[in-house]
Amino acid sequence: MQKTTLELKGLTAKHRRSSEQAGCPAIQGRSLLEHFHAFIMSIPESGLKSDESDLYMRVTSVKCAGSSVFVTIESGAFGDDGKVYDVETGAMKYPKAYTDSMTISSRVVMYQPPSAPMAIFAVEKVGDSKGYFLLNSFVAAMKQYDDSYTYQSSNIYEADDWAQVSDLVKINVVAYKKSLSHRAGLEDKPIIANLSQTLTPPKGEHKFEPWIKKKILNRQIDVVELFEVSDSPDKTSEDKESDSLDKKCTITLEHEGRTKTIELGKVGAPVFREVLTEKGDLPLGDDAFQQRAAELVASRYKCLGLEWSTAYEQSEWSEDSLKFRWNTSQIL
Repeated sequence: MQKTTLELKGLTAKHRRSSEQAGCPAIQGRSLLEHFHAFIMSIPESGLKSDESDLYMRVTSVKCAGSSVFVTIESGAFGDDGKVYDVETGAMKYPKAYTDSMTISSRVVMYQPPSAPMAIFAVEKVGDSKGYFLLNSFVAAMKQYDDSYTYQSSNIYEADDWAQVSDLVKINVVAYKKSLSHRAGLEDKPIIANLSQTLTPPKGEHKFEPWIKKKILNRQIDVVELFEVSDSPDKTSEDKESDSLDKKCTITLEHEGRTKTIELGKVGAPVFREVLTEKGDLPLGDDAFQQRAAELVASRYKCLGLEWSTAYEQSEWSEDSLKFRWNTSQIL
């Protein structure tokens, strides 16, 4: 089986004539969560496709509980003619037409507890699955359903979650360079030039003072400039070489016995990504997947000042909410 990860994404809405901050307002008397369920139920059995991005998706199951909607989808890309081969024998299985899509099953959960400042989507990534196509399709549909609101989806980054609740336990700066391959140019993995320094908390302490972490994350302290990455304080040939090397700084954060290493100043900061299973492992069952997703989402909401309740995971939906539907002729 392929490696599976979980990524988080936020969704907010704001009335165009309102000066209030974007959040999760009731839209025509319904929450974004109820609208998401209505949107899911409006998707035809034949699924959805985007001719612009050449993506295809169909819903295979839906479950509502507490402040969440759990959806299993099959998704993939289409748009290229080709052939499907057996990789073991090299024999062609069948031709692939322009409208054929090789789909992968994955899961998406939307959460919106009462008074939440944003809705959060937990999206399972399996191989080339297209879970975000579901979120993007929902946002596009909401714009058609009620365009008196603006809808904004946003990435949730690793540092956003960990920076607020974790302790800074290690700082590391490394000077490195890429190796040059005559066949392929720069190789993916850098060669570490054995020029590195690591800073740990003072003796007897397990963590740095919170103000140090805050200043580093707010870019008020340039850690790379503070470190002289060399084996000797004197200028040597090695020092001269280090001046031409690239340098990077990573910090190690710890929270509730778990650690995460984040690279500072990296272009395109990584979105929040949790490894669920490694390649070769069996995927998590639905219950285990939803439990892990709820734990990660609860942690994020706590960072936003919202206390989490088990009722957000287990309570039953009202019959009125379950029966709410869209007028599909206006949307799809």
